[in-house]
Amino acid sequence: MICESLSPWRLFSSHRSLSPRSPPVPRPSRRPMRPVEGRTLPEWSAEWWKSVFAIPVYAPDGSTVIHPQFDAGLNEGDTIDAPHGLPSPDGRVFFLYGSFFGGDLERTVTVPAGKHVFVPIVNTEWSNPDTAPPPDFVSPPGNYTQAELAAFAKAQADTITDLSVSLDGQDIPEILQNRHPAQFQYTQPAERSITQTFFGIDAPGPNESATDGYYLMFLPLDEGEHTLIFSGSSPDNSDTPRCSAPSTSR
Repeated sequence: MICESLSPWRLFSSHRSLSPRSPPVPRPSRRPMRPVEGRTLPEWSAEWWKSVFAIPVYAPDGSTVIHPQFDAGLNEGDTIDAPHGLPSPDGRVFFLYGSFFGGDLERTVTVPAGKHVFVPIVNTEWSNPDTAPPPDFVSPPGNYTQAELAAFAKAQADTITDLSVSLDGQDIPEILQNRHPAQFQYTQPAERSITQTFFGIDAPGPNESATDGYYLMFLPLDEGEHTLIFSGSSPDNSDTPRCSAPSTSR
């Protein structure tokens, strides 16, 4: 099981306006289930997690952390060279990333012009390589069906509370309408993968997985600096397998 969240962000848009105008307050796409760039938000949540698992934690030197979910190294002597925002693999939207460790974080990212911005608020992911089996729920891998993994994700996401999102000082309403569960498969690099790094498990995949939680898709930003602040909490759910990686809350 992997849970994540963070806050706040400072966003810069590289957009150049063709004519002077008063910039509107950026806002999420209005309909949570309406497709954006050819995918629904649940489908984008799956694509986001696929990208999380596709990126190695370390560069080939073994000491430079390049994964966007990290703000600090795991070992003494590690250095950080991790972007915290990247285009989706197909280039259709721009992904902001979270943190495996949570806490109060501040990040600065330059967002490309004309791209929707997909943001994980508080979410959870369950797959056998990161979910421990009974009876002790301590050491992965598990041997669960995808339906069981989806049930674990739902149970964990049901515990999410205290959601709050604001963009440029204006609260984003109706956050609870933006819960987007999904089932999917992911693959990982052969070396320095997430499950190798956290659990010592080689699991290149494809691995069945399930996610649940809250995500927002923002309309393309106008040129200039924007501040996105979001937070939430998700305690360990004792009715499902225990977190094998640190869960996050604020």
